[in-house]
Amino acid sequence: MWKIEFEEEILKEITSEWESFLFSNEIYWQLNLSNEKFSPSERRVRISAGRLLISSFMLHNLNYLDNDSILNQFLALKTKWLANWQKKVSEELPVRIRQWNQFIQDLRSDSEFSQPQMNNQLQIRLMIGLLIDEIDELERENFFQQITILDQKYKYATLEDGFIWDSELSEIFPPEKYWYMYRKFLQPGEKK
Repeated sequence: MWKIEFEEEILKEITSEWESFLFSNEIYWQLNLSNEKFSPSERRVRISAGRLLISSFMLHNLNYLDNDSILNQFLALKTKWLANWQKKVSEELPVRIRQWNQFIQDLRSDSEFSQPQMNNQLQIRLMIGLLIDEIDELERENFFQQITILDQKYKYATLEDGFIWDSELSEIFPPEKYWYMYRKFLQPGEKK
């Protein structure tokens, strides 16, 4: 699901469009990757602050951090433009929380829902956690309250299980913190 080279390319491209992205009113930014190593469909990527945080999280936790890395350039841009970055994050969070809520409603009511769909949708919950870490403490509490209620509903609709993505990534997603990635879809009629 996750290719490190792809995540690195996303950060590389956004650094050249940083100010345009940061000052736009768009939550979702169309990014066109120039590296022809990726297929034409892969090179057209819609990114957001949350998606960039996933890229940086992956690169950081998989030890792609060195003095002149693209990750360091991205982190420096975030720091330099911190107030604007936090504004962008604050605009995205309610959208992601609404998506998480919709996902949970679908999970609980759609008999055709599948485990692969669930696995793909969990990146929304990951984004929410990463986005919340980027905002100041006053804003955090409000978002924590909203997400706690939704997380309870998610727990009721799922069962504990193994890690949902590629097993080699489980070491960067410990179950204590990323518990929602260690659950499976509760099939209709299946008992907890």
